[in-house]
Amino acid sequence: MELFDVYLRNFNKTPNEEYREDVQAFTNFAWDNNVLQDKIILEDNPRTFSYEDNNEIEVYIDSISEVSTNTVKIEGNYISVLFRDCSFEYNRGSMFYRPSNKSYYLVYQSTNSMKTNSKCKAIQCNNIIKWIDVETKQIIAYPCSMGQELTSTTSQDLKFISTANGRTIVMVFGNEFTKKLELNQRIIFNGIPYRINAIKNYEENNFIDREVEMLYLYLEKSSIENTDDYIYNIANFKEYEYLVTISQNEIKNINGAKGSISAQLTCNNEIVENVKFKWISSNTDVIQIDKNGNYEIVGNIGDTAKIKCLYIDNIYSEIEVEVVENIEDLIELRIIPNNDYIEISKNNYQDFIVELYINNEKQDNFEFEYSTNYINDNYSIVDINEGIRVICHNANKQILELTFSNEQYFISKTTNIKLKGVW
Repeated sequence: MELFDVYLRNFNKTPNEEYREDVQAFTNFAWDNNVLQDKIILEDNPRTFSYEDNNEIEVYIDSISEVSTNTVKIEGNYISVLFRDCSFEYNRGSMFYRPSNKSYYLVYQSTNSMKTNSKCKAIQCNNIIKWIDVETKQIIAYPCSMGQELTSTTSQDLKFISTANGRTIVMVFGNEFTKKLELNQRIIFNGIPYRINAIKNYEENNFIDREVEMLYLYLEKSSIENTDDYIYNIANFKEYEYLVTISQNEIKNINGAKGSISAQLTCNNEIVENVKFKWISSNTDVIQIDKNGNYEIVGNIGDTAKIKCLYIDNIYSEIEVEVVENIEDLIELRIIPNNDYIEISKNNYQDFIVELYINNEKQDNFEFEYSTNYINDNYSIVDINEGIRVICHNANKQILELTFSNEQYFISKTTNIKLKGVW
């Protein structure tokens, strides 16, 4: 009877549980071998392209010689990722950042509930897909993997070699933005315009009610349009004019002072909502600022720096920072948009809102004046609520200097305007 009780105690776990524990024990033992050990940073929220250092995870990374993703054979740099925690869950379409080689990766392997360890296959992102959301006017940009399909129904016979007649395919994870991509939409990669002629959307909603999505975009070459921008690599970008306006013209404060600033993005004179800016300090020994615009003065008296508010690429605005001995009344004439140089195309206009601030508090019931360095028929100015509107009728080689002033506080601010043609 005693032998029988011992026999039963050996079966207090299912064979599956026993096997999983053995795999976990072996993984823990093998983890001390750091030859293939690395770290990755996972998304904060699935498919939002937001990464923080506190999401750093230890993994094993190995290369994969094959080029098949089990769905489509696409050329690319593939890796295998082994997580130390055998119960770790991942999704197809998930993205992670690898600091060791400063690259983003896209998980293409489907979720398998029967796996005893947590291991996935990913492809390195080698490009960025960009486009303008016509509804929100936001510029959307995400890392993606772009390659050639290595199988085809026909081949191209050259003089010395036969090559596959492959198609260009882009792999990108699915989210609220990429799902809006449509057939025949034009996308620019590396200065070459393409058109989307097919979209595959892989979904796995049958595994623990999780939505796992990834998009395959099949591309073909497209025609060139005059409004395309091949520096930003955005189709029809020249139809839009973006301006970043910071809530303050400058920061003058003492060491240890804290505060916050904000910014606004406009597209063709309309406010773009739900915009994420990147705040950058030119000298963190003078002023430090976080991702939400909260800053602290840490420099010495007389130190200067700049704060940059970046939207994307070269769409940004800057303000001056100075560390002073005493806080004086800071009187500012703020012009929205606050860019020192603005371009206005023919038959378009730009509104300028004039505001007076004393110690960062907006003042009501104040008067302002404006003047220009020349007058002709190429432009006109009309009054609007709290400002003026400059309308471009024709192009002009001479820069239009528009100066706003307030006599009570002896302050002024000048904006340079280029009157352009249609393009």
